[in-house]
Amino acid sequence: MTNTRCYSIHGLAGIELSGKDHYVNEFDRELEYFRTNQCKPFLSLHVCEPLPENIKLSGSSPLGDELFYDATEDKTTILLDPKPTFSEKDVMFVIFGDMRSSSQITVHVPNGIWKDPRWITLAHNFLARDSVNVPFEEVQGILCRIAEPCLYYNLPNQGYSFLHAGTVFKQKGVLFFGPSNIGKTSIVLELVKRGWEFLGDDMVIIDERNHALAYPKTIKLEGQNIATHPYLYKPLSSKLGALDKFFLRRSMSAAAKKPFKIALHASITDLFSDAKIRTECNIDYIVRLARSPQDKPTVHEIDLNACVNSLSVGLFWEFNAQRWRHTEYRYCPSFPTARDFILEEARHNEKITNIISKCISRSKALELRMPYNYSKIDDAVDTLLAQM
Repeated sequence: MTNTRCYSIHGLAGIELSGKDHYVNEFDRELEYFRTNQCKPFLSLHVCEPLPENIKLSGSSPLGDELFYDATEDKTTILLDPKPTFSEKDVMFVIFGDMRSSSQITVHVPNGIWKDPRWITLAHNFLARDSVNVPFEEVQGILCRIAEPCLYYNLPNQGYSFLHAGTVFKQKGVLFFGPSNIGKTSIVLELVKRGWEFLGDDMVIIDERNHALAYPKTIKLEGQNIATHPYLYKPLSSKLGALDKFFLRRSMSAAAKKPFKIALHASITDLFSDAKIRTECNIDYIVRLARSPQDKPTVHEIDLNACVNSLSVGLFWEFNAQRWRHTEYRYCPSFPTARDFILEEARHNEKITNIISKCISRSKALELRMPYNYSKIDDAVDTLLAQM
């Protein structure tokens, strides 16, 4: 059965999704905070639906090392495997419009990883997904490779930008940034546990007026988070049967032993029933997270301009260098139109840097340097709060 959903990202960008119920339900888990009855979409997603008859598929061109693409002036076709001739079943995405522009974009995702709907139903029932949110790989892939890159390029045209950072609020807004796996999620979870309001643990949206806007997707709980917050087992398992609890315990145990290889996903309200999501707040402090071989956490003030550069580079790395986002096909429309996509990318990054600079110009910048030992997160938070 096909269903339709609309999501409005703070009134800045609308996303319209149509697809089978199980896909729509998984999107709702990720974007339910932004769900609305109607919106003017700049991005239309058609998931697991047949391609319209007027879409003609031509030969493929190898523009990447894992996926193959066929780019024309009006569309980009992304294939699962390289083939001189192919059919609809070989297509991953068909993108109409330029993902790197502000024009309306339509994306067709005709095929799913799951081939048997009965298997999907069994998986939902067996894993009790109404209680524990474990987003399917395909929905994550569409968000990471299509929806979020479109927002990444669209938002700066309106004076807004993503930031690879976590943000919480309690009388003051605090934004945490640093490399992946440095501890942003662990710090944010500790503060939410202490009654701080949640805006996001990995990405938020900022504007030029010193505001952070919520981007509260599900939280990716990796081994380091589970090791520092073992109490998360209780809320995750509260609505599960005995068999599901057993598998959850095994998953958490395996994740703790392999911090960066195994992950669970849950919403902030799954983890803390009394958690509050705040729509926006001023950014009073920005805190750079770092690790070093020391016994105790330390806090000291740092240069604000250095933070601007770090935040800009961190966002560029997140969207233009992380392999799971498959960045190559964003530049495909540049080839048939002979545009210099490198120059365009530099201009885009300059625009983002200016937004970041204006946003945090009134914030105080600190560095929280923590021991490598992940069990010191609560001590690190205590040390930070004592300096604020």
